[in-house]
Amino acid sequence: MSEMPQELQDLLTRAGLGNGQWGELPERLVSLGTVEDQKNALLKLQGLLEQVVENDRRTVVRLKEQVNRLRYGGGS
Repeated sequence: MSEMPQELQDLLTRAGLGNGQWGELPERLVSLGTVEDQKNALLKLQGLLEQVVENDRRTVVRLKEQVNRLRYGGGS
């Protein structure tokens, strides 16, 4: 493997990473507020869309009943 360019080594050193420290950094969880906000908004949107679908399904059932009554002479 080729040697790392000096410019890149200098950048890593200024960032607090010495040579060969990549594998030595501890893992940690990072919370992104924007992503969390988008997740919550999408969950709310999911609930709203499910409600719209259910209302539309009920409307379709009601309209099918009306069509059948008109077609076959049912009650009002």
